[in-house]
Amino acid sequence: MVLAIGLLPFTLMLLPNPRPVQVPKPGYAGVGFYVDDAHGTFKLFPHPREERDFPADAYEVAPSAGLFVKSRQYSDLSAYGLYALPSRRAVAVRKEFVGGLLRMTPKAPLAAGRYVVESSRDGAWEGTDYFYLAVSPLRR
Repeated sequence: MVLAIGLLPFTLMLLPNPRPVQVPKPGYAGVGFYVDDAHGTFKLFPHPREERDFPADAYEVAPSAGLFVKSRQYSDLSAYGLYALPSRRAVAVRKEFVGGLLRMTPKAPLAAGRYVVESSRDGAWEGTDYFYLAVSPLRR
């Protein structure tokens, strides 16, 4: 019983929480991935593995949304990227550090569609986290 209770937090960490949480500013709620647009700043929670099907509840953003990653220790910057789906075509982004955050700015406006952000996992277990978002030209 003690073992089961002790392992419960680790088990829950493996389950994705697909609902974004609004925060005052990027990085405010700790390590993770943030989207900043006209509707506010939202922390998206990771999927611990690449999903076969695009999540129906992926967060929808404007083409001009700001994309930020906060990590305790940044690995090789090639471990952070933005990809168009379903082709997995890499989207060219400029990566720069702003106030302890890694900002990923697309070099061209994002077209309407589906995207995944890959980020080096920040924690005890190495790997990659996946953050899904949809770009809508109608969202401002």
